[in-house]
Amino acid sequence: MQKNPNPLFAEERKRKIMNFIKTNTRCSVSELAELFDITPATIRSDLRELEKNGSIIRTHGGAVLRNKIEQEEVLDNRKNDDKKMKIAQSAIAYVHDGDTLALDTGTTALAFANALIQSSKKNLKIITSDLMLLHTFEKRQDFEIISIGGEIRHGFHFACGDIAIRMLSAFHVDKFFLTTSAIDLVQGLTTPNAGTAHLKAKMMAIANETILLVDSTKFNKVCFCKFADLSQLSRIIVDDAIEHEQQEHLRKTIQEVVLA
Repeated sequence: MQKNPNPLFAEERKRKIMNFIKTNTRCSVSELAELFDITPATIRSDLRELEKNGSIIRTHGGAVLRNKIEQEEVLDNRKNDDKKMKIAQSAIAYVHDGDTLALDTGTTALAFANALIQSSKKNLKIITSDLMLLHTFEKRQDFEIISIGGEIRHGFHFACGDIAIRMLSAFHVDKFFLTTSAIDLVQGLTTPNAGTAHLKAKMMAIANETILLVDSTKFNKVCFCKFADLSQLSRIIVDDAIEHEQQEHLRKTIQEVVLA
């Protein structure tokens, strides 16, 4: 591959790296170093910055373009903050003093965690693998917080993998507050990553009840890995922008549908 004879400023170089990855869907450090005529260390630094921005996922020796649905989820977070807050506030009604809870990962789970710490709920025991939630719960020292360890999924700030699954086997909780990247009335609940799917399924298995917190933008989407059917849910809490036909279908399948 021919080297580029002109050194590039960092931002311009990162833009060109992104264009290369979008075209090829993946890249290696060595080919980028040759293409831009710079050291592999500089390329690795650029890839770290691009991963922090949510543009790519770093792999051993290179990087791949982040899954399209995952990209959409990051962009949707800002647009749907109000919906997530309403869902989180509605979910508080299903938490009782002394409950043992498992909390999923992501921005909706974080909104629920913030609602919990602002609530008057007492004597809660909470299990989570999400690093952002763990940090949030430091504000409520009266809650007993249990951190699930394991392999950290880069860019998403939570632990998963075999270690996390084995740790969860030691627990049983009253309620699991679940989130999802995609929900389809036929295909059920799916997520782009197999490790994430296994983690969610295990948390469902250790809970008496599973309560799905989801905003209406996640409907009519299907990702790579299925982890549950709708019939496995005890309750779903969703914003009121959901279509009437979707509501009716859910009410026939799930014990309770709550509009936030």
